[in-house]
Amino acid sequence: MTAEVSVRCRWTMSEEPPWRVTSVVLTVEAPPGLSPERMASLARAASHCTVHNSLADPPDVSLAVMPAMPIAVEPGASVG
Repeated sequence: MTAEVSVRCRWTMSEEPPWRVTSVVLTVEAPPGLSPERMASLARAASHCTVHNSLADPPDVSLAVMPAMPIAVEPGASVG
């Protein structure tokens, strides 16, 4: 049987507009008895996670609203 690692996430929402997440706390729960070296490796791996990195240094975000484009259907193809 393999010991499992779990991750808990807590977040805080803003108290006024614009509504958003203002803080995130991630807790990695390691299996009991993990050596200090393995705990350090686990912490390094978690700190290099793509999601962690994106939250720590947020990407530029853009939003566009546009009408849907009609889908081309080849002659004789069934739709639905």
